[in-house]
Amino acid sequence: MDKDVQLAGEKLFTMSVCAFTGVIILSTICGPLKADTMEHCVEPSESGSCRYCERGWFGNDCNDQCQNCNIGGCNQTTGICQQCSPGYHSINCSIACPLQCRESYGNTLCDRERGRCSDGCKPTWWGSRCENNCSNRCRNSICLYSDGSCHLGCEDGLYGNYCNKPCSAGCGNNTCYSNGTCLNHCNVGYYGPSCDGNCTDHCIDRECVLGSGSDLPLCTKGCIRGWQPPYCKVSCKTKCTTCNDSGECLSCEGGFWGAFCQYQCSRNCVNNSCNSDGSCAGCRDGWYGTHCDTPCPVRQCRSCFQNKGTCGRCRAGDLDDAGQCVSAKSSRITVICATAVPILVLVAMSAIILFWYRRRTRIGQLGTKDRNAPLEQEVGSFFLVILVFN
Repeated sequence: MDKDVQLAGEKLFTMSVCAFTGVIILSTICGPLKADTMEHCVEPSESGSCRYCERGWFGNDCNDQCQNCNIGGCNQTTGICQQCSPGYHSINCSIACPLQCRESYGNTLCDRERGRCSDGCKPTWWGSRCENNCSNRCRNSICLYSDGSCHLGCEDGLYGNYCNKPCSAGCGNNTCYSNGTCLNHCNVGYYGPSCDGNCTDHCIDRECVLGSGSDLPLCTKGCIRGWQPPYCKVSCKTKCTTCNDSGECLSCEGGFWGAFCQYQCSRNCVNNSCNSDGSCAGCRDGWYGTHCDTPCPVRQCRSCFQNKGTCGRCRAGDLDDAGQCVSAKSSRITVICATAVPILVLVAMSAIILFWYRRRTRIGQLGTKDRNAPLEQEVGSFFLVILVFN
């Protein structure tokens, strides 16, 4: 029995030694393993868990790393970031910011809750998440990220905040400002700040401009015939071809004269036309005077000078030096007489001289008794010479 007790004691001792040795071995082995799993723990707790983790780690043993968190780290228990790293959003900072967000200092920032771009959008994009393309009607397709309006202007031919309105067809070079007023001059036939007014066809070449202090356009080149300047909206008086801005006629239709072309030209005016004061530019045959209302004084006169009435052309025959019309026969006799009379006078004088010369010579040669003998013969010879010459 003592032997059995001894054996039992030895067996118990051996087991105790083994258990103690195992505890030491386990303590030796397990201690370092525990220490290795808490390497990011700043302050362990008495229960063996970690009280404070290094920034960027979380969990009871600080073995879990925060994801996409900024330098503030994450909650030690839940792992939720205090602030997301640039380029991420959502509760867990697990969603990347939209690619169209504008970069700031090399980083893309967006609202954590909804992913709205914090610094606006890249060019050609707009919207809270920069999810919309700017209209290609915007100049260079650039717009404000807040509402998509074209803040740099529009492509040619368009205007408005969103460049959705066409410029007036009257704008020169098809360009206008954002309010629709034309950038350059108006095309021919248009007027106004927006060149949307049409010039009247009564303007010469349809050219007009908006008058100062007036809503009516002025015709820059004047009016076509028959319309009153400067607006060419009112026609000139009847029979008036051109008029001034007060409505008085500057020229009349053929056959009329006066401030309003209310008087008829004299029927004796050439071509039935007269000057603005009613005077004729020329008279019909048989009339003279300022208004051609006086007949030519010479009955046989076809036409006479307008200013003095003297005959200028006869109906028949010729015009003599006295301004009288003579027939062609009378004219020939007159010419013959005018030519023959001087010749006859000259011949007669010559004959008389010759007669008296011969008479004196013969008297000297004859005696007194014979002086009167040839007298009758001499006289007869004298008259015979005159008749021969005639």
